Amino acid sequence: MAHPMLKLKEMIAATYAAPKARRSRGDQTGPRTDYYAVEDACWIYQDLDLAQNLRRYGWREARRRIMSQSPPSKEWVSHRGRPPVRLTRRGLEVKLENGVRLLDWQRMQSHIRARRS
Repeated sequence: MAHPMLKLKEMIAATYAAPKARRSRGDQTGPRTDYYAVEDACWIYQDLDLAQNLRRYGWREARRRIMSQSPPSKEWVSHRGRPPVRLTRRGLEVKLENGVRLLDWQRMQSHIRARRS
């Protein structure tokens, strides 16, 4: 029977010897992906004052003001090699490798207000 510490040592060695699986940026899900998507959208749509409207007004009023300036785009736009985004009536769509994720206007507003505090 092997000593428990030898088993632990073998398990640690096997873990470090195994090749590490690398995740691409487009595969990520979670708050960091949402944060980057909102940041990219603020940069891409700065001519529509996306961040200022969402910070200053309620999300419904901000959506009304932004959508009245230009109709929703059907084009996907990428910034700094991150997953492409597009602004729609329903919110911000992020194109990931495993599908499209929707960030509604309320979530976008919470991200923008949180980054300023």
